[in-house]
Amino acid sequence: MGLDMYAFSLDRSEAFAKPRDILNYRAPELDKELPSFIVGQFELTGVPDHGAELLDSNRLLAGSTLLHRWHKHPDLHGWMERRWKGMRWYQRARMFNSEERVPLTVQDLDDLEHAVRHGHLPKTTGFFFGESDGSEQEDDLEFIAKARAELAAGKFVYYTSWW
Repeated sequence: MGLDMYAFSLDRSEAFAKPRDILNYRAPELDKELPSFIVGQFELTGVPDHGAELLDSNRLLAGSTLLHRWHKHPDLHGWMERRWKGMRWYQRARMFNSEERVPLTVQDLDDLEHAVRHGHLPKTTGFFFGESDGSEQEDDLEFIAKARAELAAGKFVYYTSWW
């Protein structure tokens, strides 16, 4: 069990023309029941990877392509939550959970890269979140590079999680 985190790319479309369309999207009724928790990589834990069920559900925006995945990196999740709370398109107070998405812009990636390189991700804790220890930096920078390429290709990039 734990915090599973995902970044996706998405082509622009009539339904998703602006970042606020990603932020404010509400999934229709679930097409199938999702497990009450998602656990990490089968190879490492010996437990089935229920994250695949989330990836195959209608909670994700149609046409999304998995760009990157993290497991138990709460400090990055905390950074994303702060970014989400500060978005000007944010419509109403609600909890930052698996139904929320954070559309990322070039400026967001610049800010994230600065935070990652200088150890400024906010210390974040939560039930079964695990602990970030700084060893994630190379992986985070790899994500940022992939996300920049997707944005340069005219696509959206967004973050979501399951815990």
